[in-house]
Amino acid sequence: MRDDGIYVSVPAEPEHRRTVSDVMVETMTNWGVTKVFGMVGHSNLGLLLTNASLGKISKEQRDGQLAVWQTALHNPNFAEYARMCGALGIRVAKIDELDAALAHEGPALVEVMQDPLLL
Repeated sequence: MRDDGIYVSVPAEPEHRRTVSDVMVETMTNWGVTKVFGMVGHSNLGLLLTNASLGKISKEQRDGQLAVWQTALHNPNFAEYARMCGALGIRVAKIDELDAALAHEGPALVEVMQDPLLL
């Protein structure tokens, strides 16, 4: 109770649910990593859109009627990396696979493969 006689209620903090970020931090800590730059997000679901290229730059090169140059990437399998960290990792290549991937309860990373020409 405050000094002016008004009762103040503080709601209980909700139970923490493990997130993809939690799993990644635990794994990196276990591997001895002490500094991480650029880690964002605290959701339970990581959604990664990948097209194995610097797609926006490629699009600008095509729009300018230039040759697409130095934009191809050789990305790792991010879904496999998530599984190595202890989360569920799902790679989605077809739209009909997406609903099942998004339905998982718990830490998950869904890697959605995209066509770089469809940007």
